[in-house]
Amino acid sequence: MNTTTLTFDERVYSVETIQKAAYRFINKLSVDFELNDKSILCRITFDGDHSELHLKKIEADFKKEILDQHLRQLISKETETVRNLILSATFLNTDLQEIE
Repeated sequence: MNTTTLTFDERVYSVETIQKAAYRFINKLSVDFELNDKSILCRITFDGDHSELHLKKIEADFKKEILDQHLRQLISKETETVRNLILSATFLNTDLQEIE
């Protein structure tokens, strides 16, 4: 089995973000996490037997997924108020209030 270690700055990415990305790649790799000072160490074990080129592609795709999950989390925080307002307005315009 092939393994590698990636290090991420805890000030940039949260453990939760990296865990979400790891879950998306659960069919290709497994990840062990270790927290050190301000770093998140990810020990990655790749499933199956792959060429070095294919392993680098999976690693690059994993890093892209981490960025994607991070941005999703930021957008979710930024739009939370608007989403809640939309949900509130939606429920105000339904007959759910009349059910007793």
